Formats: sequence, structure tokens, C-alpha cells
Amino acid sequence: MCYSNASGYSETHGLTYVEGYGLTEGGFGCAHAWCVDEHGNVHDPTWPDGLGIAYLGIPFSVNYIREFTERLGNACLLHDAHLDGHRILREGLPVDAILPIGDPVATLA
Repeated sequence: MCYSNASGYSETHGLTYVEGYGLTEGGFGCAHAWCVDEHGNVHDPTWPDGLGIAYLGIPFSVNYIREFTERLGNACLLHDAHLDGHRILREGLPVDAILPIGDPVATLA
């Protein structure tokens, strides 16, 4: 549920949606999604109370999320690459797909 949790949370709170990998304090690492604010602070609606201790991911722009979901529905941007013919691996990400941390985040219309 982390993907839908983070997606909804990012829209509601005007935060950046991020996909990648998270590590819990118990040493469990897995594919995960969360949000970050303009200062790079993690907001994780799925792992409450500081359960996540390390995060490595890509912050996505609203435009890329919109284009991706219009083509493929609510699939995971990184972890469902097979649904997109592995386009991300063959072509890389479009220039406007990644949102640098610290830049203002527009909300989905």
C-alpha cells in the first residue's frame, strides 16, 4: 500500500512523491514509496513512528507522474517497469521526470 499511500499523501500535503528503497530499523529493506518536503525531510505515511531509518529513491515531477498514470494507470513508476516495456531501462528518464529536492512542488490538477 506504500505507493497509493505516498501518492495520496503527496497530493494532499503538496509534497514530492518518491519511489525507491527503504530500510526499517529491524534491517528489512524493500521497494518502497514515500514523500519529501522542500527541505528533503521524509514524510512516510506507510511506516509511522520512525520505522524507516534509510531511504534511497527518485523524486518524481508531477508532470511525469501524470503522463505515466495516463498511459498505464496507477502502476509503480520504478517497480512496474515491465508494464512499460522496460522503457525506463532502455531510454532512461525524460529530463523533466525527476524533481530536484528543494524545488517547489506543484499539485496535481
